[in-house]
Amino acid sequence: ALRYFCDEDIRQFAIEKLRRTNCPAVYLPLLISNYREGDHLLLAEIAARHKNVDTVHALACEYIDIYRANKTPECREPLELLYEKLNCGMHRADLLEVLQDNGVLSDRLLREMAFDSYEGVRDLHEKFTGMGLHP
Repeated sequence: ALRYFCDEDIRQFAIEKLRRTNCPAVYLPLLISNYREGDHLLLAEIAARHKNVDTVHALACEYIDIYRANKTPECREPLELLYEKLNCGMHRADLLEVLQDNGVLSDRLLREMAFDSYEGVRDLHEKFTGMGLHP
């Protein structure tokens, strides 16, 4: 419920917990209304640190919500770090959509999208480029 409140105490609590926890997805929703410029550095560090498939998936869900609510080019590094580890096609598609909406989808990822195993990502490639490469 605290995810909907913007408050310095909530933000400080979230930052402290995120720096120390092995379960960051529990505290990430607190940044949705309390995100600040520069938070991408902490989010990138968290994304780089975690490798467990379930943890990466949980992080992706929360990062998507954070960067849909907080449009910023700063999202690129943390989202790309997660994208490289993520095996869930639906969430890869969501990450790519957020990168595009924030104006930072790289040419490398755009080219890669055409060959993704998940049809939703290939459909996004077509939408973003206007080029259909699959039937």
